[in-house]
Amino acid sequence: MNKFIKLIKVNLIALLYQTNILSRVRGFKGKVNQSKSTGKRSIAKTGLFIGITLMVVAALIAYISFYSYTIGTILKPYNLMWVLPAGSFVMVVFLVLVTGIYTSAGFLFTGKDLDRLFSYPIKQWQILFSKIFSMLVENWLVCLIFAGPSLGVYYYFENPPPIYFLNAILGILLIPLIPMTISIILSYIINLLSMGMRFKSFFNILFTVAIILGIGVGSKFLMGSIGNVAESSDAIINSLKYIYAPIGFLISAIETSNIFDTMVFFVVSFVPYIALVLLLSLKYRIIWSKLASKKAPRAKWHKIKASGVVFALLKKEAAKYFSSPIYVMNTGIGPILMIVFAVSTIFVGRDYVTMLKIPAIVGYIVPGTIAIFSFTAAMTITTAPSISLEGANLWIIKSCPVEAKDVFLAKLLLNFLVAIPALIISGIIAGIGLQIAPIEYLWVILLPM
Repeated sequence: MNKFIKLIKVNLIALLYQTNILSRVRGFKGKVNQSKSTGKRSIAKTGLFIGITLMVVAALIAYISFYSYTIGTILKPYNLMWVLPAGSFVMVVFLVLVTGIYTSAGFLFTGKDLDRLFSYPIKQWQILFSKIFSMLVENWLVCLIFAGPSLGVYYYFENPPPIYFLNAILGILLIPLIPMTISIILSYIINLLSMGMRFKSFFNILFTVAIILGIGVGSKFLMGSIGNVAESSDAIINSLKYIYAPIGFLISAIETSNIFDTMVFFVVSFVPYIALVLLLSLKYRIIWSKLASKKAPRAKWHKIKASGVVFALLKKEAAKYFSSPIYVMNTGIGPILMIVFAVSTIFVGRDYVTMLKIPAIVGYIVPGTIAIFSFTAAMTITTAPSISLEGANLWIIKSCPVEAKDVFLAKLLLNFLVAIPALIISGIIAGIGLQIAPIEYLWVILLPM
């Protein structure tokens, strides 16, 4: 048990290092013994970084809280306050599922530390449980940030009985479990299908994007089916129990304070998750060794084509970008979510608002679409990471006869090529689906830029 606890500690430290928070804090402590001028600059940078991080998180929570309160004032007269936590939990499920598909592979199946961990006298289940628990902590933070404000607004308007706090806490802790389970399974399947392929990274990205798009479109089909079978609030909640049981039973427990619904929610969320973890722990080493195996590449002659400086640098940036599935999914998740939302409006559009019989929300359709597109466009930042990822290869660019402005221009053009086409296509599709005026097309496309 002591080894297991230490493994959890190591994985949590690695998680904090990925966010660059712990490295800054330790750097802060390490600068105490340096010279005064260097120490002051380092302390200032560390304090600024931590301060900006806390401000961004606080601003995000405040932003979500404000819009949750605004939507709550609209939903309250129609006795539809349950829509607020339900919508936030749906968002959390989608975020956990989408991000888990491409992070599970590197963290659970192809991580560079697994080779060393398996050589230590540590049991397989301890390695697996510690890694999955670290992923779960990260998803708890996501759930707390995105679902916490809506739960608080719901309590403010409805003033439910004390059992509401139990349901809210269980919701934050257990809602990420099912999407994590599904994402781990899909990640394993994607890596299994692309194993041994010549362009493994490309096919890995292709399979992941296809699954994400399928999930987004499929979920909107399910939401559309709710409108066909449900005419009242209770009927919609009952439909949710059949379409996605965890959220359906949780919302029912929040609305009715029924302890039976709380128990069912706990069972349908926890049992599949723990069953998958136990199953993986039995064959974890075998699964890792199979997915981590590589075929030796064959040497081939290639023709080298000449091109302009900026175009050559752009091709280099594109090749590096598409060679890393994690890099693509981390920076490309914005356009993917944008396209998923735009396509979903074709199948749902204003019909969902009509189904809920809330005409006041119609006036928020265009501003809400602009806000969603702006948020997803802001997620598409390839320029800054591309500079950091140069790492030890930075000297190669410095030694080439190219100007710094050309290097930065190529990195900036890659960002534009990833974000702008998706924004234009999504804007046109969303405009058709939401039936907005022609002049509003321009606002939906231009403002997020």
